[in-house]
Amino acid sequence: MMKLLTAFLLMNVVAINLTAPRKALASGVFDLPAFLEAGKWSAGLEPEIVLSNGTGAGFNFKPRYGATDFLNWQGVIGTGTGARQFRVGGIADFEWFPDYASQPGIATPLFMEYYRLETDGLLSFGAKPLLYKSFNGQGAVYTPFVALPVGWNYKNSKINGFMQVALGSMFKVSNLQNWKFTAEAGFDVKNAYSYISGGVTYFYSGVGRPSKDKPAEEISSR
Repeated sequence: MMKLLTAFLLMNVVAINLTAPRKALASGVFDLPAFLEAGKWSAGLEPEIVLSNGTGAGFNFKPRYGATDFLNWQGVIGTGTGARQFRVGGIADFEWFPDYASQPGIATPLFMEYYRLETDGLLSFGAKPLLYKSFNGQGAVYTPFVALPVGWNYKNSKINGFMQVALGSMFKVSNLQNWKFTAEAGFDVKNAYSYISGGVTYFYSGVGRPSKDKPAEEISSR
């Protein structure tokens, strides 16, 4: 599995360096570390501020469904100011190893998103290899994460590669059982942009609430 992931990342690096520079567009990692059990639902609101390569702000709505214990589906729909305007897309989130006991969670969300720009549109697709681990803190459960979004943009019959690094954390306070909050920062590595984002996610009672009431040694982000 690690060999396949390494090969995938190397192919993206080659694509990035062989194509003409054109800035990437993709929504943040946000609540992807909170992997859902099969049959459960969540819905999140993600504001974002772009800090480089065309500044602006945006707002994304992200509903999510646990299809199996291995796969989550997430939708993305939003709008923004500046060059980045309406956007819509989807994410297939594959969790290879759950966040459980001393084991960190490892997942590979695959995404495809369409962005409406000032004069035309852009299709962005790729993966966000993701590592995360939950632990109990002062009055809350924290889930720090690191991701390496890599992929391609298609615009005007041309394709270019991009790469970012995203760092952040989710947290859930003890008196808000169905809610989680996210803070995140992304950094431009190649043909991308830097940003800050965050937001809140609601996990539906009965069908969408994750099992986060276990002690730290039993915590799973599922």
